[in-house]
Amino acid sequence: MKNDYNKVLKTVIFAQCFGLLSMLLFMSGFILKYLTVLNISDSTALILLSLPHWAKLLLNIPAAYFSDKFSKKLIGNIGHVIMIIGFLLIACLPFAPENLLIAFAVTSIFLFGIGSCLFGSNWFALLNPSIPKEKRGHFFGIMRFSWQSTSIVVGLMISSFLAFRDKISSYQIVIFIIFFGLLARTYFYQKIPEKKTDDAVAKFNVAFTDVIHTKDFLPFLSYVFLLIFFTCAVPSIFVLLGKDVLNYSASNIINIGNAMGIGAACGFLLGGKIIDKIGTKKVFVICHLSYALVLSSFLFRHFIELDFFVLGLIISFAFGVVSATSGIAITSEMMELLPEKNQSLAASFFVTAMAAAFAIALPVVGLLFDLKIFNENWTLFGNTLTQYDSVLLLASCMILMLIITLSVIPSVMKKSIWVPLRQGR
Repeated sequence: MKNDYNKVLKTVIFAQCFGLLSMLLFMSGFILKYLTVLNISDSTALILLSLPHWAKLLLNIPAAYFSDKFSKKLIGNIGHVIMIIGFLLIACLPFAPENLLIAFAVTSIFLFGIGSCLFGSNWFALLNPSIPKEKRGHFFGIMRFSWQSTSIVVGLMISSFLAFRDKISSYQIVIFIIFFGLLARTYFYQKIPEKKTDDAVAKFNVAFTDVIHTKDFLPFLSYVFLLIFFTCAVPSIFVLLGKDVLNYSASNIINIGNAMGIGAACGFLLGGKIIDKIGTKKVFVICHLSYALVLSSFLFRHFIELDFFVLGLIISFAFGVVSATSGIAITSEMMELLPEKNQSLAASFFVTAMAAAFAIALPVVGLLFDLKIFNENWTLFGNTLTQYDSVLLLASCMILMLIITLSVIPSVMKKSIWVPLRQGR
């Protein structure tokens, strides 16, 4: 039994370390920078980055249901093939005719999103039978740190490469290399065991109704949506602020993402220990206050005697710590709230809620920029700030106001369960 567990753990680690590098390019700001290098506007690029989340919003719940009904690995394999095709098309965007560039970008990124959704819709349910309950924290902890360490190393390599050679072909080279990582994950994914069940799957409407009537489920789901909605655009704002205002180089932008990844790794360690001691509700309060402090601190950069890039690294690191700590608290509550039946479907509601937050927030921010709702330049205590600072200020204020919604958190979990918020995270 122990040998089987260790074998599954190693297989999953290799699968995720190879496969999730494609997500690293989206999370680190690499794809955002790549799109703007192709002369796609910032607002349009933000909308394009929201497309994978729209795919999850539309498809995650039915994909999870059909995974339970038919075969998890069947749906996963179909999704992985679509993901590979979409990612390859992203690498080929510079070859698209100028008048069709946006259409090609929409198609490639949305295909990648569809594939990612299908692949990840049953991820936890696929792994769950192979993981003894008492080793769940160890399993996901090792997997998480393996992926996080790999992403940091690869992120540093990418930033060094772009510092040496910042051309459009350089971005394509990186994407093609990561493409082979996706191909490698295909091999390891086939080795993950799928344990079939003879339990009949209820009709979709019956299963759907059972899930949404679970005690405390919908109020907490609403809270998760709002929290993600007001924080998910922040990494992109950091990238745009660095690119358009603080004149970061391409490698520095990637390093901002690396700092956030290192902070997230520390946050997962810190969050697990704190939740064990004080419970999730107090952790949520601390995270809300910390979010507001971290986001608003960028507005006072002129008063801090640090190089803007060094300050950006520190703030990005701090945001990663807070985000990861909040993520563990959310997941701990979520895992305890899942009903005994239809767990894949129930878990998919949370993935869908978070996808909805991303899918709505990113285009909204882009639209606010297009409509020039915020002044491009404004002053605070005699220092000139920008529309990006306006978004950070608005986000910090809304996160503070969300403290009043913490009453919907049941806080039934006193011990943390170390499971990532999204597939592999």
